[in-house]
Amino acid sequence: MPRTTQIFCASTLYGAATLAAALDAGLFEPADRRLLLVTNNATNPEITPSVDTMPGFAQLSGRFDEVLSWNETISPFHPSGWSPRENDIPMWERYVRLLWNLGDDEIQLAVESVQVNPALALCQLFTGAPVDVYADGLISYGPTRDKIDPLVGTRVGRLLHLDLVPGLTPLLLTEFGVPSELVPSEVFLKVLGELTEAETALPTPSGGDQPALLLGQYLSALGILTDAEEEELHLQMVRGAIALGHRTLVFKPHPGRGLPLQASEPAHLALLQAQAPDLTGPARGRAGPALLHPAQRDRAPPGAPGPSAEAGGRPKVNRNKGWLFIRVTPLRSLSVNRHSPFTRPRDIAFGHRMKWHRPSRTTERTSRLPGERPQDERG
Repeated sequence: MPRTTQIFCASTLYGAATLAAALDAGLFEPADRRLLLVTNNATNPEITPSVDTMPGFAQLSGRFDEVLSWNETISPFHPSGWSPRENDIPMWERYVRLLWNLGDDEIQLAVESVQVNPALALCQLFTGAPVDVYADGLISYGPTRDKIDPLVGTRVGRLLHLDLVPGLTPLLLTEFGVPSELVPSEVFLKVLGELTEAETALPTPSGGDQPALLLGQYLSALGILTDAEEEELHLQMVRGAIALGHRTLVFKPHPGRGLPLQASEPAHLALLQAQAPDLTGPARGRAGPALLHPAQRDRAPPGAPGPSAEAGGRPKVNRNKGWLFIRVTPLRSLSVNRHSPFTRPRDIAFGHRMKWHRPSRTTERTSRLPGERPQDERG
């Protein structure tokens, strides 16, 4: 009888922590082998630390029998840009099975962001393997961004997600009837507590002041904002925290943003007489509340609303959500009825790009109101 091997794919330490929490909660059946496949999706992975090199990873890796690298497996290709050609899939599967000592094992996959590579490539490579998808952020509550090949989507058995917005049902992958399953928040917070054991250089508040944790985004990299506008957004977060009486600020830039702080931001902080140590640790952005016990957390969109499982009940502030809906193409993932600006639940489930179709004002109506004269008879 062939062995059963579970392959868990993670690109971030936060994702690996989510998988660890799911394992601790007994959400995966026993298997002969459990492999953690780490992937570095950074623009320049050669100079960007991988998940398995980050502080705290050792606390998580013990749950797996072996740690593998997807980047090394497909080198010199980039994980985000490569997938096997259809005719090459049997060859790549034989190669990977030989490289990872899989033999004739029955494979079970647990991946994130199944609609894009590298998760999509892994699912295509192991044709027929059952797939569990896990979401470590708010993406689970929105519709599937891109249309997924039914040969992949119909193999997804469930969606594992954190209870970031209590009471809200995820929409991700509902077009395939995929049920969602919660990763218990208490188990996840316990795993985050393990990560704190590896953190030794956290900023120390002065005078007993609890810091305010500022979480940045990478909106300029996405083309939503200019660099100057994103810098101003961060400064608004600083001003808001100062106005609330905080004098110790901890800024965590998004990993997708190039520079952690623009040159003018530290100068602005100096003028405001606030301390702002740079929180550059790998897991500290989302694990920050557990590590720092901040009095308040301030974040830039699109992270709103603030995930409750991360915040631990602490106050949250979200900046400038209004203009986000103006700058972002309206509901770009939705399919809309051609005669209405609104959409139906079934349309939300499909990842088609929205196209607005408003009736022309010059179009004559085919029916008239009672007592109304025809158009050609009006004076």
